Amino acid sequence: MTQTLIYHLCRAEDWTAAEAAGAYPGSSQDRRDGFIHFSTAAHLRESARKHRAGEPGLLLLTADADALGSSLRWEAARGGALFPHLYGDLPCASVLRAQPLPLDARGQHVFPLLSDDPAAEIAVLPGIAALMEHYQGLILDLWGVLHDGRAPMPGVIDCLRRLKAAAKRIVVLSNAPRRAHLVEARVSEIGIPRDLYDHLMSSGEETWQHLRHRDDAFYRALGRVCYHIGPPRDDNMLGDLGLTRVEDVDRAEFILNTGPWGWEETPEGYEPLLQRARARDLPMVCANPDLVVIHSGRRAICAGTLAERYETLGGRVRWHGKPLPEIYRHCFELLGIGDRRRILAIGDSLRTDIAGAAAVGIDSVWILGGIHGEELGAAAGEIPSDAALLSRAILANGPRPSWAMPHLTW
Repeated sequence: MTQTLIYHLCRAEDWTAAEAAGAYPGSSQDRRDGFIHFSTAAHLRESARKHRAGEPGLLLLTADADALGSSLRWEAARGGALFPHLYGDLPCASVLRAQPLPLDARGQHVFPLLSDDPAAEIAVLPGIAALMEHYQGLILDLWGVLHDGRAPMPGVIDCLRRLKAAAKRIVVLSNAPRRAHLVEARVSEIGIPRDLYDHLMSSGEETWQHLRHRDDAFYRALGRVCYHIGPPRDDNMLGDLGLTRVEDVDRAEFILNTGPWGWEETPEGYEPLLQRARARDLPMVCANPDLVVIHSGRRAICAGTLAERYETLGGRVRWHGKPLPEIYRHCFELLGIGDRRRILAIGDSLRTDIAGAAAVGIDSVWILGGIHGEELGAAAGEIPSDAALLSRAILANGPRPSWAMPHLTW
């Protein structure tokens, strides 16, 4: 069912008071008029220019008009257009999003990308500082956002230090098909100190925990004889699980897929193996949904490419990691922040990071210089000159980020 979204501009301090009270009574102007003024996407920017031009410290509240019932009335206002007016307080629980509205260098409000904006025109921010007054916790992607596989991305260490100094909670969320403590060790080797984030969660850790506990019907039915598609560095995924590893897929009861055996591999090289597995109806566990990664400046396939091909052949695949909601629930527990409107996800992949954030209802920032950098012309950390190119990429992928940035910087 399609929602009818309506929008209201609110001072940040008024929203904080409303959260404590459970309802928002409107601005002083709203109270004088006897109702809370809302706008549709078509009139939102005009309303901001007319009534809130240059005002700092504003939030954009998004609500579902249909959920507000008979208290919401559509009445003629500016130019005879119908505007939504709420007669009564706005329950905080009915607010889908509360997003900051920073000012740009010209003193104009920078709006997040609205889900009902047909043009999908996204604002590209120079850094994250303007958003951090509002958000309490962050879920940060690893590869393509914090590092490139060899070294931290430019500006990342400074940004993380500033976030920690501001007492922000940080969970690093990676689709790495390895145990979390091993990913932490590798992140430290790359040059990102462990004290600059609170927790790290990986798709490999989630996979390993399911293989260990066998806590749902799929895993309870899974055999113990495993054929592993993956490089030796992922052998940790088989440890302490009571599995029998075989080198012949014809003897296996299931496949654990952590990725290709080497960086130069192609999907075609795995076709005979996948065909044999499909003929036996072997279930596959995919510990990394990513399709590709940029390694040493070159594009390399990931486990997700092989799993996607196996599904095309009719094979059964159990996926773990972004964009699936389950792994985000682990992150929410680690963050310990009850209000998801105060959590921001930052990632470079529209298919996993941005789609995952959208699936669990949190705001997101799309990093342009990561996996999409080459196609967007943003690999060098510059803002792409072709805004239409960004819009086409967003529209082609579906879920929408709230903002974009070339790289993660303060």
